[in-house]
Amino acid sequence: MKKLILTAVMIASIFCVLICGCGRSDSKLVGTYYLVTVTADDGSGEKIYTSDGSNRGITKKSFILEVKDNYRWDMIISLPDIEETEHGRWKEKEGACYLKEDWDDPEIVLRYNNGIVTFEMNENGYAMSVTLSKNF
Repeated sequence: MKKLILTAVMIASIFCVLICGCGRSDSKLVGTYYLVTVTADDGSGEKIYTSDGSNRGITKKSFILEVKDNYRWDMIISLPDIEETEHGRWKEKEGACYLKEDWDDPEIVLRYNNGIVTFEMNENGYAMSVTLSKNF
């Protein structure tokens, strides 16, 4: 009986080490990004939101993207007419990064350069061009 319990504990320990040790990314992309600029167009005209103080009530925390080392991401958008919280998985492939929320949603392609990410997305009828920075 002791042998069986010891074997079960050893197998569980090995399984835990394999699961916990795998699936982590050391990508430069991992981190939290904050609003620099969002250009949003719902068809009635372009709106530009920046965190530089020129838009009252808009701060760097009005658009946050957290890219986690476990290949998950969270996005919180708090802009006029756009209040969203999104979650999903990400992957890197051939030098590009892709965010995916649900299986049927299109991937969002991130471009990363020295702590800045840019991407385009559609949300709540808005076509958005987004620039976020890790260096705040």
